[in-house]
Amino acid sequence: MNICFVTGALKYSGAEKIITNLMRQLQQRGHKISVIEFSLKEPAEGFDGIDQYPVNSGGRSIKNIYNRLKKVRRVVKNNKFDVVLSFNSVYNLDMVPAMAFLKTPLVLCERNDPNYDPRTKLKKLRKKISYPFATGYIFQTERIKNYFSKGIGKRSEIIPNFIEEPYECVTDNERRKVIVTCARLDDRQKNQSMLIRAFSRFAKENDEYNLEFYGSGPDKAKYESLIKELGMEKRIILCGRVEDVQNRLKNAEIFVLPSVFEGMPNALIEAMGMGLPCIATDCGGGGSAALIENDVNGILIDNFDEDALYEAFKRLCADGVLRKKLGHNAYKVNETLEISKIIDLWEKAAKRFSGN
Repeated sequence: MNICFVTGALKYSGAEKIITNLMRQLQQRGHKISVIEFSLKEPAEGFDGIDQYPVNSGGRSIKNIYNRLKKVRRVVKNNKFDVVLSFNSVYNLDMVPAMAFLKTPLVLCERNDPNYDPRTKLKKLRKKISYPFATGYIFQTERIKNYFSKGIGKRSEIIPNFIEEPYECVTDNERRKVIVTCARLDDRQKNQSMLIRAFSRFAKENDEYNLEFYGSGPDKAKYESLIKELGMEKRIILCGRVEDVQNRLKNAEIFVLPSVFEGMPNALIEAMGMGLPCIATDCGGGGSAALIENDVNGILIDNFDEDALYEAFKRLCADGVLRKKLGHNAYKVNETLEISKIIDLWEKAAKRFSGN
């Protein structure tokens, strides 16, 4: 098949990591792969054999948007793709008008909770008007699918994220007395201020534990101020972005994801894949609930519930048997989300929507 992906840029993190691996896996299976990049003016390096079409023409002025959509339309018309897979609601909104009245099937892939993404009322209105014109849809959870109309649901597939390769699970005696989280420092989505407050309460009763943040983002200064206000400068460490994040996380005692909303959270998947006991909020989008069965392979708490997070810290840190059970069961995600199984689903979906 001749498959075209649409994204912003090919950065090896978050959703882009999934898209990059997905393209390469399908390429290895013999499919011709191309990618339209809305945020790039030049092709990205390191993508041999993948045709790249950077279409960035500047800012969001009407003229620039028009020029960008013209470029996209020209690329689609000239290449006769079997199917176009567009990722991220921002680019999905542009792809629908760009491909209007073309015969090429367009599939819109939702990567976040549509209740929160996009943010503005105008974009939400554009989404409501434009989305029904696509050929098909790929959602990450049943909860995201249920946000949309029944008509859209009938033309959709649910495909979770994958684990690229199994992680080696460390033994209990190798674990550090550290609670970790890994995410963009963005309080609107990740609600890390709740995590800081809950840990501060817990830390006053448990001298041996520290909290480590991995990631960067716009709310770093806000968190630094809150940590200082709570007197937790020596107990809560903002580690920033690091290249070997998996090695930093794998021997921690507990992983936490306190998000308000997510799609299918990669950080939680990877933590479970390392055999870490995990605590997560039942965030919007349903990704955490799709991954965690409460008290079986993790602890799932209500969204925004600081008291429940504090109690989960106390419970897990005091109970080594429970930590071992949750970590052992979490590790099974390596089998259920094994990459070849998930790529099979993408290949099947591409064939369905292309009519092949």
